[in-house]
Amino acid sequence: MAAEAFATGFLANISSEVLKKLGAFATHELGLMLGFRSEQQKLQNSVEMIVAVLEDAEARQAKDNAVRLWLQRLKQAVYDAEDVLDVVAYEALRRKMEKRFKNKVHKFVWLPIRLAFRLKMARKVQGVIGKLDEIAKQKNDLHLKEGQASANKTSVNRDTSYFIDDSEVIGREEEKSKIIKMLLDESAVNKGENFSVISVVGFGGIGKTTLAQSIYNDEVVSKGFTFKKWVCVANDDSSEKNILGEVFLHICENQLRASNKVQMQEKLEERLRGKKFLLVFDDVWSSSQWDDVRVILKCGAPGSKVIVTTRIQKVANDMGAVHDSLKYLNQLSEDHCRAIFEKRAFGSGGPDKTHDLEVIGWEIVKKCHGVPLAVKAMGSLMHSKKTINEWMTIKNSENLYVVGDNVVNVLWLSYDHLPSPVKQCFQYCAIFPKDATIMKADLIQQWMAHDFIQCSNDLEMDKVGNDYFKTLCCNSFFQNMKTKTMI
Repeated sequence: MAAEAFATGFLANISSEVLKKLGAFATHELGLMLGFRSEQQKLQNSVEMIVAVLEDAEARQAKDNAVRLWLQRLKQAVYDAEDVLDVVAYEALRRKMEKRFKNKVHKFVWLPIRLAFRLKMARKVQGVIGKLDEIAKQKNDLHLKEGQASANKTSVNRDTSYFIDDSEVIGREEEKSKIIKMLLDESAVNKGENFSVISVVGFGGIGKTTLAQSIYNDEVVSKGFTFKKWVCVANDDSSEKNILGEVFLHICENQLRASNKVQMQEKLEERLRGKKFLLVFDDVWSSSQWDDVRVILKCGAPGSKVIVTTRIQKVANDMGAVHDSLKYLNQLSEDHCRAIFEKRAFGSGGPDKTHDLEVIGWEIVKKCHGVPLAVKAMGSLMHSKKTINEWMTIKNSENLYVVGDNVVNVLWLSYDHLPSPVKQCFQYCAIFPKDATIMKADLIQQWMAHDFIQCSNDLEMDKVGNDYFKTLCCNSFFQNMKTKTMI
């Protein structure tokens, strides 16, 4: 359901422009020729009514199934309208080019084709008009209101000094210290092997990856190993991830090719043989292919280590983590959550840390129930809210709650307050595979190419794109960032 909500959120951002173009086309010569003349006013009215309530529909879709279905119907209608616009745009260009030729025979030959085109497109035009008219009328049944969400939007962060360094682990110092101690203990290896496995277990958003990253980047840890590699093994919800294949791609870095499992194992063994390695397998959901990897890791030097992060304790056990090397992360204490929240909410460029805002902030923190990801998201959101009324609105929001390991509602609340162009840029990132490495400069160039970035003449587009990127990072929509890419 969350994926559908975010997907239809993207629709709300693109529908406005498409529908406005469709309305403008109604007065175009070719549009009148294809049957827009008699329906012009109806189309313009429908377009205006739909565009006016898109923000309210976007804000309500996470909780209201009827609104979400309405947006899905609108999506199909918008796609149909885009198809019509593409075809008639081509026809307009063709007609313009044909005007350069005065051959009457040529025109006579093409006349039946033109008539067939007009009849076909006229039916499609009427279909689009009918769908949009029906959708516009349904807004009243859903009680959609005009312009409800615009006042609550988070501003794009242009404060260059506001950047949260997630490498600092708050509330996990004891776990970090214990794991580092185990990593540096060369005698702690699995029976009959040169390496040992340490597992960090906990539900989504509890901070497994953040803790593992902090350990992986620790200077003392780095000096203790001759080879380090981070391997993300998250599944894509449609198939079980090939752990061996992922390890091969990350360690060999696409420099070597292998056509089968045996070749991958041989090439991996060549890379790891005799080295004291530290490997992190992040977000593992299944251990079914672990034996294919474990047989390779035996070739490393004594004292080699593997860190596994997973939500499933059985996976940790199957991959060789024993009782002492299995660390289960619980929710953070309220004091640690307050520290994380205040660091983000009252950071440079945020509101003044008054007693009233502190008290409201503590109430917001309590609703996050010790889940670090939820606390981070809310702290970043409140950084852009300057008044008591704004803070009270967020505190009283029906989406501000965490149930067990479900933080989707909090993330949705944060997403809902992003500026529309930033939402559009974030939705574009759905083209990348889960846990893909994305280069900031390349991503901004793609946003620019798709005309997603809105800026005034006095601002360079790439700088505005960088602001969008930073806003998404600070609101926890991008993870595992390298600090140098943010500057």
